[in-house]
Amino acid sequence: MKSRKEQFKQNKISKRAKLLLGTLFLSIGVGSSMTVAFADQDIEGSLGNWFANQQAKSIETIEKAIMSEKEIQLQRLKKELQIEMTNAKQQMDQFTKKEKEQRIKDLKAHTDELIKNLKIDNSAEKAAVINQLTTIQNEAIGKMDTIAKADKGEKEPTKVIEETPVKKDEQKPVNAGGN
Repeated sequence: MKSRKEQFKQNKISKRAKLLLGTLFLSIGVGSSMTVAFADQDIEGSLGNWFANQQAKSIETIEKAIMSEKEIQLQRLKKELQIEMTNAKQQMDQFTKKEKEQRIKDLKAHTDELIKNLKIDNSAEKAAVINQLTTIQNEAIGKMDTIAKADKGEKEPTKVIEETPVKKDEQKPVNAGGN
């Protein structure tokens, strides 16, 4: 074991060595950033060069910091944008589904209303067809009678069927064959 006196001497030496080493590094650090100006050198030029050098270093350091922060913020923005796009897609899907269901429901209701009010009245068309068929029938009868009279030599008038409009409830089928 070491005595207290020896331990104190070792601590004192190490403290002195640390102090001396720290002073040396400080001197080198300060000395390396400064240059010695001699009387024949331009002090203004040296200071200007030193400031320009420091400015360039500062700008370079700032640009590097900005670029690294820009990358970090771009990644953050991409993540947030992806989250927002996912949320917007979900909202749009829900909105689309809701609107689609509402539109289908409205379309079915409108179709049901049209079906409920659907009444086709084609009695006028039926009456027109019957009148046209009656006219054709009368012309055919007239021609047949003319041919028959010419064969017999008669000149009797034949009976012509009158065109009568058919009412909605009295629809009778017309035989085009003449039976």
